[in-house]
Amino acid sequence: MRILVADDDKFFREIIRKICEQAGHTVRVVCDGEEAVAAAIEFEPELCIMDVILPKLLGTEVCRKLRASTRTASVPILLMSSGVAEIEAAKGDPGEFLADDFIHKPFRPEKLLDRIARFSGQHSAYGKTARMALPRNDDRRRAVRLPIDVDLTAHIAQALVQHPLINISTGGVYLEIERSLPPGERVELRFAIPDVGLVAATGEVAWCLEISPQSLWGLGIRFVDVPAESLARIRRYVDALLCVSNPAGGDVLEEEGPAEFVVPLRIGERDEK
Repeated sequence: MRILVADDDKFFREIIRKICEQAGHTVRVVCDGEEAVAAAIEFEPELCIMDVILPKLLGTEVCRKLRASTRTASVPILLMSSGVAEIEAAKGDPGEFLADDFIHKPFRPEKLLDRIARFSGQHSAYGKTARMALPRNDDRRRAVRLPIDVDLTAHIAQALVQHPLINISTGGVYLEIERSLPPGERVELRFAIPDVGLVAATGEVAWCLEISPQSLWGLGIRFVDVPAESLARIRRYVDALLCVSNPAGGDVLEEEGPAEFVVPLRIGERDEK
């Protein structure tokens, strides 16, 4: 995971960095609230670990700013506190600050890693959409997602399954499936694009989120290995569809920049209330 750590205490910043990096995570550290807001947009973290008391902007104020932006609304936030006053003020509910969880400092490394693991491949309850990041070919990830309705055959966890594709781009695909899969699961994909031909690719699960109470799961698969001929076929499909949907040739990307698969996220209990 890409983890942003915001703490004005150099000791805790470095301790958290060391714990996370030894567990295989990529870490960016900042020392005040204004830097945290800027870094959240530029670094695109998959988790923010943030002290409540920060210079320039309090961690709670940073939470509100991140939730107000479509670029960062879905990023999970783990608030840290070395006291209990802030937690007691929120009656133990991190949602009072638009955060997803609290952790009390000091903490054992295994306790922090356990909290981090809870957010692997997940999105904040406050983001109204779940977004699948495409491969980082460049910082903008400018790949266009387009609808497609074809049957896909996938070899997943030693099982062969068939499901219809819903979205496709040069970076990956989105489909719906009747079971959850862990992020990082390898998937062998085979499908035929009309008028273009067979596509074969190896992908990995980028995220898997429940999208209906009937145990229907949205599955974002990121391509990790695509033969040149398969990638060329995907591009021909994308280009052909763009000529129909956008004949003027203007910018079809979202205003916020990164192109992502977007799928409705089941509203949590807090939102229902």
